[in-house]
Amino acid sequence: MKRSTAWNSSKEPLPPAGVPLVCDASSDFISHPIDVSKYALIYAGAQKNAGPSGVVMVIARDDMLERTPANLPVMLDYKALAASGSLHNTPPCYSIYITGLVLKWVKSARRIDRDREAQSRKSDLVYKSD
Repeated sequence: MKRSTAWNSSKEPLPPAGVPLVCDASSDFISHPIDVSKYALIYAGAQKNAGPSGVVMVIARDDMLERTPANLPVMLDYKALAASGSLHNTPPCYSIYITGLVLKWVKSARRIDRDREAQSRKSDLVYKSD
């Protein structure tokens, strides 16, 4: 079984003109650098890599926020969440706190590149074919 261990951004789909590119980064959030300028919206559940369940990371361009339908329930309305500083509803405070600690640790240690190299070495032990 062979598996590519290096992140390959050339495999990202190229959407038709006028169609926004959206990314579900839940499986690999904070495991490698992401060029956020390519995406209209990036969604990631924190529970896989960045913290406990209950936290969702969303990076949305302003033009995507403007596309929010008027009849969308407010809990799904990223425009309303952005306007309220993500405090429209009661947030899961402990989960957000723990996720903040993880993100500070990753940033201060500049761990993304170093961890990616270690993950590649471990992955090669499992997937490398002789």
